Amino acid sequence: MAAANTAASAAKNLSLIESAKRAAAYAAVDTHVRAEHKLIGIGSGSTVPYVVERIIAQGAEVNRDRWFVPTGFQSKNLIIEGGLRLGDIDMFSTLDVTLDGADEVDTALNLIKGGGACQLREKVLAEAAKTFVVVADFRKRSKVLGQTWEQGIPIEVAPFAATQVLRKLSELGSTKPVLRMAKAKAGPVVTDNNNFCIDAPFPETLMRDPANLFVEIKKITGVVEVGLFPHICKAAYFGNEDGSIAILKDDGSVQENHIARYHTLEKQIARTTDEAERAALLAEQRALGGLSAYQDQSITGAAVIRGGESAKWSAKVLKELLQPDTPLRLLDVGAIAGTAYAKYKWITPTYIDLNPRAEHVHQSDFFDWPVPPAAERYDVVGLSLVLNFVGDLAKRGEMLLHAHQYLRPQGYVYLVLPLACVANSRYLTHAHLQAIVESAGYEVVRNEDSARLTRWLLRQRKPKRAKAGDTPIETIRRKYYDGTVYKKRELVPGAQRNNFCILLS
Repeated sequence: MAAANTAASAAKNLSLIESAKRAAAYAAVDTHVRAEHKLIGIGSGSTVPYVVERIIAQGAEVNRDRWFVPTGFQSKNLIIEGGLRLGDIDMFSTLDVTLDGADEVDTALNLIKGGGACQLREKVLAEAAKTFVVVADFRKRSKVLGQTWEQGIPIEVAPFAATQVLRKLSELGSTKPVLRMAKAKAGPVVTDNNNFCIDAPFPETLMRDPANLFVEIKKITGVVEVGLFPHICKAAYFGNEDGSIAILKDDGSVQENHIARYHTLEKQIARTTDEAERAALLAEQRALGGLSAYQDQSITGAAVIRGGESAKWSAKVLKELLQPDTPLRLLDVGAIAGTAYAKYKWITPTYIDLNPRAEHVHQSDFFDWPVPPAAERYDVVGLSLVLNFVGDLAKRGEMLLHAHQYLRPQGYVYLVLPLACVANSRYLTHAHLQAIVESAGYEVVRNEDSARLTRWLLRQRKPKRAKAGDTPIETIRRKYYDGTVYKKRELVPGAQRNNFCILLS
């Protein structure tokens, strides 16, 4: 029994780490791979499949005009299998951004790379990029290089010079440099460039100045490239053991981001029927800082996505559909600080949030917000990045129905989700989401995807007749819902797809 519990605990921890690595990769892509970026370098390591997964989720339209340059065999396969356009570094003088893994990262964003014997190609792509970003897990993070990566600095050398380089490294201070030997066959490891690889440990006194050590090693005749990457990386994204992520930037700042873990806990709370487990999960949420901490990180980390980009699109589309500057009343759900529509003078917004971060934002759950009299109902209900935060899958569908109560006849719902919710989910696609909203009583007026978001403007359909004596909820369901049941059903299989789902019944 003890062994089984230990195995289960290890599996749970591994799952958390993998979830955090995915969250770190997603955050890195969302921040650094923008729609205007056309030349993208892809590195290697255990986090890179999640990087490619997130890029694919940005959509075929945005990826159609991009070139993806790999550092080696793994990344080349990921690019090809993902249906992305394969490029070569010889084709371009610079890249917009390169994303890669690392064997170790210190507090100053110096790196050790080359555990996969690919450091030459990795450095070429890193130096060619306007922005070089690393994604790794917490085990690769250290104060001084060499603390967690104990094998030594990977050094690519010309085979003819390997013996002389080993001697020179010892003279330079390496404690025990060794020629890396292959495991699957006899003889040394051969790099993609037909060179050998030496692993050279150095004492901490020398590792504290990786830039100087890099220069000294590079002076040795026969050295092709050194697996030290000093002063190249702009940011490193780490997946933590508890499911959170940490972001280390080249200005020395560190951002601990618990949004991914908060979402995981929210889903577990909605799913569990065990009161003791529920209490423990709620306690962990509070330990993360609760909803306030989540919102602080949303404001600082996603302000452009949540407020600026989303509101700009909805205002633009509404302006195209209606007479110029037609006055609109809008209910913005999950508004946090209530700034999204401040600059649009023709829109009169009402902001609500569970935990408002400004005095003008009303504290309320959407399901508890009073339904106004018919004459005071809203032209638009904004559900921007709201449904994906609701842990109860059935409540996501209920929220679409609930919005009808606040709309004037044939008013609009503005729905925004992370693009991955429809582009990379097992249970939801664009077509399936369209079917759900149509069953919920809306017609799709416009759907557009950006690199990060899928945005939908929905218009309320003309209602059917209600029955006397119906409750308000029954009235809404009878007038707008067509009765189609949408259960959790796998639509697109795939091990790397997410589980986002909307239920309606």
